[in-house]
Amino acid sequence: MKVMVIVKATQDSEAGIMPSEQLLTEMGQYNEE
Repeated sequence: MKVMVIVKATQDSEAGIMPSEQLLTEMGQYNEE
């Protein structure tokens, strides 16, 4: 299955700043549910 996620740009995303480790962990847990 292929998925494309489109989100609004923010100053952080445009600067190439990655999300925090906590946010990545929470997203991973949500995806496993």
